[in-house]
Amino acid sequence: GFARMREIMERSSLRAEAFNIFLPGDLKVTGTEVDFKRLMDYATLCIQRAPTLGGEVIVFGSGGARSVPEGFSRDEAKKQIIHFLQEVGTVAQECGIKIAVEPLRKEESNIINSVSEGMEFVQGAEHPAVGILADVYHMESEKEPLDNILSCGDSLLHIHIADPAQRRAPGRGEYDFGPFFARLKSVGYDRRISIECKWEDFETEAKTAVQFVKEAWEKA
Repeated sequence: GFARMREIMERSSLRAEAFNIFLPGDLKVTGTEVDFKRLMDYATLCIQRAPTLGGEVIVFGSGGARSVPEGFSRDEAKKQIIHFLQEVGTVAQECGIKIAVEPLRKEESNIINSVSEGMEFVQGAEHPAVGILADVYHMESEKEPLDNILSCGDSLLHIHIADPAQRRAPGRGEYDFGPFFARLKSVGYDRRISIECKWEDFETEAKTAVQFVKEAWEKA
């Protein structure tokens, strides 16, 4: 449980600064089945616990929870998501946490599929604790121009990377991260970068991947 996880983290030299898989798929943010009290109770507990593990940012991907039910108004769904972001933003601000909206490829969600669309929600929420995430895998999957990062500015809170071809560890494929990293540098991004990929052999791949990313960043 949570107590056991906290115990493990306290003994570790690593801090869990970024969290994802925020909401379970059955805890709906959009549609007619939203139980807002249950939703906020769950989200609040997550947000309050994160700092005790070293958390600084929580990623709102949660494709199942936010996907718009068939036949439901997308405009209404957008309002529901923005309202949710405003409410969790307030809780997050009290806890010293940021909420990063993650655009997902269409296979994983039917709403917020690009950085540019995600920024519409961030701007709609207009909350200092709510910003955007850019994931190169999802951007390339959706063929989104990398230049869309340039409009994020200070709203860019977190980054996910993987080699887009098969979502493998950076350096395991042919992808050139230089242009992506160059855009991050151009908006002054100086926060963390998470490798979110399919590991084949974590023990051997992780160290190599981190070194590859550091070198690619320096060259960009």
